[in-house]
Amino acid sequence: MEASPFDHADDCGECCRSRGIGSNPGRDRSIRIVSEAESAKVIIADDGAGMDPEKLRLMLGSGQRTGKGVGLMNTDRRLKQVYGQGLMIDSTRGRGTTVSFVIRKMA
Repeated sequence: MEASPFDHADDCGECCRSRGIGSNPGRDRSIRIVSEAESAKVIIADDGAGMDPEKLRLMLGSGQRTGKGVGLMNTDRRLKQVYGQGLMIDSTRGRGTTVSFVIRKMA
């Protein structure tokens, strides 16, 4: 059975809650959905500690399950399988992280 777009959003939200925005009380965070003609863009952002860009690149590019980053890696892989495009992550140490992805609307 194919996962619904809501499953992917839920996975990302859970990763952010447990690893990022939920572990940093008092930080600003947001989850937005931007509707476009044939797709919707889900944007999850916080102003937390951010992630090291090299570690992030290795985590998503390695394909190895090693504890931290498994949820992001799995979500990225599933999005690529279903929609042809994975997570887009913009993170700066000390400034926060924005994770987004695009899902096609169903006809």
